[in-house]
Amino acid sequence: MPKYKFKIMGADSADLDVYEGLAASAKERGFTAMTIGTLAETTLDQEKADYTDAWLRFSASCPAIMKVVETALVHDILAKEHIEKNARMVAEKSRILEKYGLWGLTGFLEPMWLPESFYEVHPEMRGGRCDNPCLANEPYYSPCLDNKDVLLHYREAVRKFLDLAPRTAVITLGTNDSGAGICWSSGLYPGPNGPDHCRKTPMGTRMKRWFQAMLAGAADAGAKLEVAFHPVHFCRAETRDTIEKLPMGATVTGDGNFPDATAALRAKKRTVMAGAYPTMVAWCLSPVIETPFPFYNLEAMQQLGEAGANIISVGGFAPPQYGVDTVATMAILSGFKKPPKSDEDIERRVVSIAREHVGRKLAGSLVSAWREVDHALRMWILGSKGDTNHILHPQYSVKGARWIAKPIVPDPKLVPEEEKLYFRGHPREKMAAELRDNFFLCEGTINYQIDEMKWPVVVYDEIMRYMNRAVAILDADADAVAEADDLTKKRWRLQYDRIRALRAVWRTQRNVLRAQSIIEFFTGEKKDSYWNVIRKDESFYEPPTYRRFFLEAMDDEIENCREILALMRESEVELLETGDLETTYMLGKNLPELIEKKIAIMESHKGDIDVLFPNCPEERYADPNYDWADVNKEKDAAIRQKDRDKMKESR
Repeated sequence: MPKYKFKIMGADSADLDVYEGLAASAKERGFTAMTIGTLAETTLDQEKADYTDAWLRFSASCPAIMKVVETALVHDILAKEHIEKNARMVAEKSRILEKYGLWGLTGFLEPMWLPESFYEVHPEMRGGRCDNPCLANEPYYSPCLDNKDVLLHYREAVRKFLDLAPRTAVITLGTNDSGAGICWSSGLYPGPNGPDHCRKTPMGTRMKRWFQAMLAGAADAGAKLEVAFHPVHFCRAETRDTIEKLPMGATVTGDGNFPDATAALRAKKRTVMAGAYPTMVAWCLSPVIETPFPFYNLEAMQQLGEAGANIISVGGFAPPQYGVDTVATMAILSGFKKPPKSDEDIERRVVSIAREHVGRKLAGSLVSAWREVDHALRMWILGSKGDTNHILHPQYSVKGARWIAKPIVPDPKLVPEEEKLYFRGHPREKMAAELRDNFFLCEGTINYQIDEMKWPVVVYDEIMRYMNRAVAILDADADAVAEADDLTKKRWRLQYDRIRALRAVWRTQRNVLRAQSIIEFFTGEKKDSYWNVIRKDESFYEPPTYRRFFLEAMDDEIENCREILALMRESEVELLETGDLETTYMLGKNLPELIEKKIAIMESHKGDIDVLFPNCPEERYADPNYDWADVNKEKDAAIRQKDRDKMKESR
């Protein structure tokens, strides 16, 4: 293995005792650095700015340097208690790293938006609009990096951060997402925008000044620092120009739509930093705590081994369970020590991991089940690539939007307010009444007017087939498991329950997407088209079939909820993440109670289906044909003419 400046173990915890245990493990396993988390809690100041604006949950959950240290420029922008809590945690983690002879990496999303009250005092510092107009109720602006005072703010902030956490060796920066954005960047959600005075500033020049300001802050602190910028939503030209003008001590990570980034960095004699976060998809799949993806984990490590980087960072580590490392930890460490060379090599290592967990006799079926889960994961990743609103990420939907606790009902308006009260404790539900009535619908239908989300439903149908096969493979091992020793039984059962927990989360998504698409299909702006003229091909069914689909989704989700409850109650290990303090991205400890109430509401509102489908005829189970369109061609012609008229008006 080549000599690296830093080998970073991407493991973190808000529990300092757990963090110290991870630091000891990192040192023992040959790492030289570790992640320093920057947020001890959600930035409630930002989320409370406007409870009706659900978009704020993104920026409230993301780290920014002003959430850890205050500068003269952003004094009193955020609550002092919040900053002090974050600062204490970062300082203590730095002391732990020093104890074990490790260095730290921290990441920020910059430049983060500032409130309008700031720009009323400093109008010359208003930068680009950085919110997502499809989600945000109001525009939000980040500070302009071409302003000298903003650059001085970053210089001061980095100096103060390094004074606070002197073991920090690498700061990574992301942008253009979740409340951060750079003026005139091509990837800003509202499109390239910013003040006129910096419109013609070359992107590389802008970035160079920004990096130089932070590196100067490190020099002020008497420290050496690597600044690694991830060009999120940068186009190829912007990434190329940024690399061309990089100052010493700064680098660019990822390709940023610029495939030759590594070669360009080497030509400039700049650090090449590569990261493999093999369980990054697991973060997207939260609230599932650990996901059994050894094939995917090892493939990611294979790609990292081929990167030829000076700094490597790998994530996905967790404390051992039942006396053995987690599946992800085993796979990542195996690939870290010696990157696999082929698919056959990966297969051999997965078999070895299975044997360490459940022994030789049960290893074969566990490997087969993991392979089915891997197939499901690839389907999910494929679907997520076309998911511009991230509704396929359970992090944002099942957990963030609380699909796991909200009932699937034919008409949310028919659920009395007293029945909805069980869900009113969460801040995000303190929103406009018209949004509350969309009781479980995801934002995609509201903002994008998607008529029917058939493609994700099809993707999830395939995912369920793979996951059901994985569970069936393990179910078939019941007799062999019964003969195993107690420790092997516990390890096998944990893998079994992990797979079932992942299946349950994906199952909730499939059922919600199926149900919400039908509601949009038959109540949206084009409902007349769907009710009166439905094409008879592979894409459309008659209303009675959609009625059946909806009821099937309700019944399947009720069954799924009961399985989730059983998993949570029977497992000795936490399968779904919950916490004492409920936030946007943390489920409360009362989740079982919420799911019980969800089931009760769904069972009591099945009859509302006749409101969604009034006077619906019996299902004919007929093969697709064009008879419906032929019979209704006059209505069809009228509807089409209406659409043409609307198009003319909009021109």
